[in-house]
Amino acid sequence: MAEALPESWNDMRLDSRILEAIKDLKWAAPLPIQKACIPHALRGNDMSLQSRTGSGKTGAFVIPMLQRYLITIEREKAQKGKSTLESKPVGLILVPSLELCEQTLEATQALSKYIKPRMVVDNLCARGAINDARILSADVVVTTAAALAKQIKSGAVTEAAFRNLKVVVMDEVDMVIAISERSIRLVQTVLPQTAQGILCSATLTEGVASIKGQLLHNPVHITLTADDDDTPASAKRPRGSVVHDEPEVESRITLKDTSAKTLKRQRWNLASRLRTPQRRRSSSTT
Repeated sequence: MAEALPESWNDMRLDSRILEAIKDLKWAAPLPIQKACIPHALRGNDMSLQSRTGSGKTGAFVIPMLQRYLITIEREKAQKGKSTLESKPVGLILVPSLELCEQTLEATQALSKYIKPRMVVDNLCARGAINDARILSADVVVTTAAALAKQIKSGAVTEAAFRNLKVVVMDEVDMVIAISERSIRLVQTVLPQTAQGILCSATLTEGVASIKGQLLHNPVHITLTADDDDTPASAKRPRGSVVHDEPEVESRITLKDTSAKTLKRQRWNLASRLRTPQRRRSSSTT
């Protein structure tokens, strides 16, 4: 019998500080990809999410990452009597572009706003040098694979920076591979085998399948299908995808995507709380 998906945020038994932030964002109910992903991610399962860009995946992986962060803090507090995290960073989020770095940073900051002491989320592409010291000072790190790989190659970033990593997310991994598959391969060399892996992709290409097989262990695979598409998920193959041997799968979940209007509201509420209007510069300004 298939496991029932949670219908509300409260059903997921999230920390009250995360629930309060979700309430501020006016995310009334979780989207289909969030309902399916978050419970498995909270259990520590490796995850493979296949859905279109803009289906609510950011919330699906950021929320359980924050929960994992809070659990780690409580554990260290009980063991060492400290309320700040020493085992940093807990999470690494890799995205394909600078714009997505900024969007992911904003979403993570909005969802962690009630966590005290303040959680440090660092967009490595925003400013300054990228090195071990900077990474070890953050609780969650957001960056492009290309930027991180460049510093790994130079020796500025080593395995030591990620020795305490609990969760690694590769978002839009098919796009990252299209830009530079070599960057992902290099980043993989510094990641601990024990870290939970979450891969998000719109298409299942040969490159994505290869990365899944190397990074994920007994993953839960979640596929989000279009609401108006009645074709069985097993018979669908996105353009450009290939037939391949799947890695061992613990379970497979296929969902109908009915989230377009709800997702639009989620994005609007997030943007309205994080972005303040800026004055347009005069045309004479240089």
